[in-house]
Amino acid sequence: MKNKTLVIVIFLFLIVFGLFSYFQLKNLNKKNFTENQKNIPNSASVLCEKQGGKLEIRSFKDGQKGFCIFDDGSECDEWEFYYGKCKKGGKFCKDFCGDGVCQEIVCMAIGCPCPETKESCPIDCGGKTEIPCAKEGEKVNRNPLIGPTDQKCCEGLVEVRESRSYSVCKRAQKVLLYYYNPEKDKDEAGNIKCSRDGLVAIDRLIPVSQTPIKDTIELLLKGKDILTEEELAQGITTEFPLDGFNLKSVNLKNDGTLILEFEDPLNKTVGGACRVGILWFQIEATAKQFPQVKKVHFLPETLFQP
Repeated sequence: MKNKTLVIVIFLFLIVFGLFSYFQLKNLNKKNFTENQKNIPNSASVLCEKQGGKLEIRSFKDGQKGFCIFDDGSECDEWEFYYGKCKKGGKFCKDFCGDGVCQEIVCMAIGCPCPETKESCPIDCGGKTEIPCAKEGEKVNRNPLIGPTDQKCCEGLVEVRESRSYSVCKRAQKVLLYYYNPEKDKDEAGNIKCSRDGLVAIDRLIPVSQTPIKDTIELLLKGKDILTEEELAQGITTEFPLDGFNLKSVNLKNDGTLILEFEDPLNKTVGGACRVGILWFQIEATAKQFPQVKKVHFLPETLFQP
């Protein structure tokens, strides 16, 4: 019985030892094969060197590529040269398309990067690459020295500039700003009436905040600076912004009276009944879009005097 057990143990040991040796040998052969493959140059590299070229490896976002550099300064992708798609003397700039940098402005000497455009290198210059919009709370770069500046906030958000280099996307609400179009404010004889008939409302977005009235009036005071080319072409205009004219405080009374206090150190709000009347109408109409505002009062009372 003991001899039979010993034979079984020896037999199992030989099986285990045989399997272990088999897999060890298999892994060793696989490793040697891989190492040999690494040491074997590809056909394109061999042809490049045989034709007097020098192989240069460059790193790109999707991996590495080999380029054949010739003594005259020209170059080819090694596989394009191998298949005859590129020849010595055909291209004298360095191809960096795919490295993540759009080479828009380049030097013109031999060996400089090839100029890239949205058409010639969309992967770097964003020809067909859609840039994802920035979500609420995310920063968008506005400094071209740091990087691309074409990212926008997602729909329903508005940019709030928080430094020279970036803005932050914040939740927005739509408001109306009232501008003036003299073509809509004429009588039957074609004379300008200087009335509220010439007021034109345009949509704008402001960040959601605890002070929407103040934020909206301050945006209106930027005047022409925030009008689009299309709006200007329609005849929409204003005399805002006025030098030195700023909103100091906003006070909404329980009876719906809105008191707006301004500073006008250069007296830009006086002179000409028609002119000051339109300025008055713009601010008043913009403020009264808010349902809680029933009446608008300006301080100091010397403002908007003819």
